[in-house]
Parts: sequence; C-alpha cells; structure tokens
Amino acid sequence: MRLRLDYLKKLPWAGILTVISTFITGSWLADGLKGEALFIDWFPVLKDYQIIVTFVILMLFLASFFWLFYHRQSFYPVRRLSQHPCEPHAYLILLLTSPNISLPSPFTFPLKVTDRHGKTATLDGKSLRSDILALNSLDFWNWQQVMRGLEPHTNLQRVYLIGSADSKRIKGSFYFMSQAEALIKQYLPSVKKVDKVNEPINFEDFEKLVKTIEDIIEIFKKEGLKEKDIIIDITGGQKIPSIAGAAVTLRREVTFQYVRTDPVYDDIRDVQAYDVIIQSPASL
Repeated sequence: MRLRLDYLKKLPWAGILTVISTFITGSWLADGLKGEALFIDWFPVLKDYQIIVTFVILMLFLASFFWLFYHRQSFYPVRRLSQHPCEPHAYLILLLTSPNISLPSPFTFPLKVTDRHGKTATLDGKSLRSDILALNSLDFWNWQQVMRGLEPHTNLQRVYLIGSADSKRIKGSFYFMSQAEALIKQYLPSVKKVDKVNEPINFEDFEKLVKTIEDIIEIFKKEGLKEKDIIIDITGGQKIPSIAGAAVTLRREVTFQYVRTDPVYDDIRDVQAYDVIIQSPASL
C-alpha cells in the first residue's frame, strides 16, 4: 500500500487536472458556440445571460489551455539508457583525446611507445588485438583506449575526427589528428577515408560539441548514410563530451560508445555501446 501511495504522489497531478479542466471547459464552450443553453437546468436565472456565460467559459478554457502549456513537461516521454556490448558499425565519429605521453617521431610502424617510467612496448602494426595487449605492459597510454574503441568495428569504412583545443595544461588533440589517422589506417585497411574537423573544439563547450557532432551526422546523411550505422566514441573526453554524445542520441538513431579505462584490457566486451531511449510513461 505504501508503494502504491508513493507512486500516486509521483504522478503529475497539476498536469492531469489541467487536462481535465481543458477538456470540460472546451466541451462547454463548443455547446455555447452552437447556441445551446448552458447551466439553465441548475441556474434558471442564467437563461437571459447566455452570451456572458459563454464568454466566461471561453476565458476559463483559455486559462486552462495556457496552464496546460505551462505544465507540458509533465507529459514528456520517459528517458532511459540502453547499454550493450558494442556491435560493428561502418561509420565512427571519434572525439580524440590528447596523448598523455609523447608520441614517437616519426610516427611509423613498428612503433615504439615509452611510458613515463621508461617501459617500452613495440607495436608491429599487424594485429590490433596483439598490439592492444602489448600496451598492457605500460603504465597506461591513453591512446590504447582509441585502439580498443576501433576493435569492434571490423568493417569500419569512415572515421570523422574531432580534436580538442588547448587547455591550460595540455596541448589539444587537434594537433595530433594526423597521427591518429595513421593509427586508424594501419589497423583497419577497410577505412576508406578519415575526415577531420578543421578547427579545434573546446571540449568544455557543450553547445559547440553538440553542434559539431550534429553537423557531421548531417554530412553523413547527405551522402546517403543511415543514422543506425553511425556511432560516436566519447571516450576521449570528460563529463561534457559524454553528456554531448548522449544528447545527440536522444533525438537520433545513432549510438555512442565508451571504452572502459581499466589498466588491463583483454576483452572486447569492455567496449560498451549506449543509447538514450525515449519511451512512453504508460510503460512504467
């Protein structure tokens, strides 16, 4: 009984009562406009004042209507987060993170990556899985997450890179996009093209991030691509990029993926896909 009462308390009563009021006054107004006498069975004195009564009902209807508009958010669909192991996608939008250790120069394979403690891992560039595992011996190179995010997409055809602007302490990833392109093409020869946003994006600017992602999706769609074939990798940012990626999926069929940052990686299921889904409140 207590749970039932708690559920009733959570219902949008203001919105519900406003709907009822709008429906009733709307019905009365329709009768009045058709010339039918209103309320004379209850109040015979109103027989000679039907124009005034209709006008009062009109005011009540308008008040109910605008109050309903004010409470419209009460009836917005419920949102939930769908999570599942990432499936292969043909098109990837990648928010690139700045490398946390210096990249080798020249950036060619075999590639030797050295962490801050002097430990070195050699990537031969032949097997994505083998090189991901080889990086487990280092004290965390964050571009290993980029490689993890590529692994589920065995038939990836197109990548669009978004690079970050400089912060107070870190050089923006915008200036490392050529190395990221080389990394992607090395392991996934199926990738026909790697596009890049032509300016650094402030990853703390939510509106700019959302607009950039939306613009890329529209570019893909104009080329005949389907939203369900597009996935957004938001691993390369903090909270704001994650929220931006979720916000984009709310209105579209695209999904976003996040790669767990566990120091040791040995399972492709660590790459999770997410989608913010709208469903009717009636299904609760």
